Amino acid sequence: MIEWKPTFLIAWMLFVAAYLYVVGPLARRYGQMRDRGQVVAFMAGALVLLLALQSPLDYLAGHYLFSAHMLQHMLLAYAAAPLLLIGTPGWFLRPIVRRRALWPLARLLTRPLVALVVFNAVFTLYHMPALYIASLASEPLHALMHLLFLSTAVLTWWPIVSPLPDLPRLTYPLQMLYLAAQTVLSQPVGALVTLAGQPLYAPYAAAPRLLGLTALEDQQLGGLLLWVGGPLFFFCVLTVVFFRWALRHETGADVRA
Repeated sequence: MIEWKPTFLIAWMLFVAAYLYVVGPLARRYGQMRDRGQVVAFMAGALVLLLALQSPLDYLAGHYLFSAHMLQHMLLAYAAAPLLLIGTPGWFLRPIVRRRALWPLARLLTRPLVALVVFNAVFTLYHMPALYIASLASEPLHALMHLLFLSTAVLTWWPIVSPLPDLPRLTYPLQMLYLAAQTVLSQPVGALVTLAGQPLYAPYAAAPRLLGLTALEDQQLGGLLLWVGGPLFFFCVLTVVFFRWALRHETGADVRA
């Protein structure tokens, strides 16, 4: 079952249309070449957004299963955010972030330590029972939290896939260190949720049971997605970065991404 959200669908279509205008007519006006790889990445990220926020997964997450909500969050943070960032042309971002009012803030928020702390702080606070339950009860707050979650996820991926030389990626060795830190910081919330001896989120405890899962089993499954799934994903990315660095190092090329 799908719970249609007209506001989200309209915003999503406008978002995609604006991007297609940027990489189409606007790019031609400014003599910029369209990068097909970027377009594919961005559209894939947009489709992940649609899957996460306007699909049966969203209905299950909002009404029945805590574990579905955790999968939704992982799709936003670990798939949609980096794909959208990879797909955004640097030539389009540069005049926006270089504005006098935005440049100091952009430099601050994309610093690796700041991006790391901001994302994981938002991630942790969002999953505290009081705020989490409040967001389930208020659609505007829920939408705001998802927007904040996605925005800070984009920040945390910036040191890895930045499209702007002005706000550059880390070197490969520092990327590996950064990703290692992510694997550590993404674990505590998942561990606490998984090891809790009772349901922490009342709306899911009171929801009709699906798939033969008790409320506690559903919570444990969701916690494991965070505790194991998130760090495993970051470790896989770290492995890719390592092999890219090793190849560059072997060929004598610059080890910067």
